[in-house]
Amino acid sequence: MCRSVSNMLDRISGLSKDASPNSTTTIQEIITLEKCLTSKVSALFLICKMLKIPACPVCDVPCRIEPHFGGIACAACAAFFRRTVSLNIGYMCKREKLCRKARKSCRACRFERCVKSAGLQRDYVRQLLTPRNTPLYILNRQDNTGGEIVRAFASPTMPKPEPTPQLGFSDILKVSNSSLFKFYLNQVEKAVKLRQKNTLTIKTNAELLKIVATQQELALEACRTCPGMDLLDKEDRKVVQKYFVFSNVWIESTWLYSLAKEHLETENNLNFDINLKKFIEQVKSTLLFSFSQFKLNIFELAAFKAICIWKLIYHETSRAMKIIAQEHYDGVASALRNYYETHTSMDHSEIAIRIGEITLLVVSIFQLYHDMAKLYVQIGIPF
Repeated sequence: MCRSVSNMLDRISGLSKDASPNSTTTIQEIITLEKCLTSKVSALFLICKMLKIPACPVCDVPCRIEPHFGGIACAACAAFFRRTVSLNIGYMCKREKLCRKARKSCRACRFERCVKSAGLQRDYVRQLLTPRNTPLYILNRQDNTGGEIVRAFASPTMPKPEPTPQLGFSDILKVSNSSLFKFYLNQVEKAVKLRQKNTLTIKTNAELLKIVATQQELALEACRTCPGMDLLDKEDRKVVQKYFVFSNVWIESTWLYSLAKEHLETENNLNFDINLKKFIEQVKSTLLFSFSQFKLNIFELAAFKAICIWKLIYHETSRAMKIIAQEHYDGVASALRNYYETHTSMDHSEIAIRIGEITLLVVSIFQLYHDMAKLYVQIGIPF
């Protein structure tokens, strides 16, 4: 500390008890001290820049940076990253991850920079084995949520009024209901244009393996752009991708088969793999029968596909995934309702019945998915 600042601190701390804390002299001293300290800090940053002292890629503070968790960051940011991952906390930024001062203003943006700017990796952090050093509020929330803490966070940098929430917009997914619905509609349109061999017409396990391999690549691409995926960890993203593959291989194929099954019928012969044939017959007797009854159009199929994916996920995954799943279901259902109101002559009761019928179709999907998993294990398809 320089001599001028030291002397000023001594003068302020040595004020007599009789002096008023609001006196002009005291206030001027404090203002002068604040300006002096601010200039000292600015000068320090300038000197560090001139001397080419490296700055932390997360908080931009010139300091000693070292390898941590597969990346490079300062000790403070590395400790923040370790604590966030080990306690399984998921921060959600309310400002679309555009906070300027990531270190102090928003933990969600700070964690984002830990991953993207500093290259820190979740897999390098060990989970806490004992609750000895875990904060009480974390333990309490873990008991209620199954082990994962999801927190929305945005520290105020300036007193700004909260923006008015947009109608039909998900604050968590950061996307409107119409855009979310369009995402799934685009996936179905791609399947129609792809003109891949229909799964219900194949005969051999090799054909199924080829279709699954192609759909895995398409599902990976879809998951990269799927709203809310950036809020999930690596394992959760793998689960979502698995359900996308299932919906692409079996749900979309069954719907396409129902539209043109007279052109897709295969000849009766003995070249079928027996287990595959049994499962395809099961799909035809359940899902295909339902599609033939309800005659879903492409908009309804897109909504049904989304509902299937996230309803399957909802029952066996993390707290964060359940939150994202509910956001997807609410957004898609709202967009489908808006489609009926805008493009059909259905009244509110008819719309409610139709959406209920589409949602109830998911019941048959649970058993199909379970039997598909057994089939894949039997014939050696990675699952």
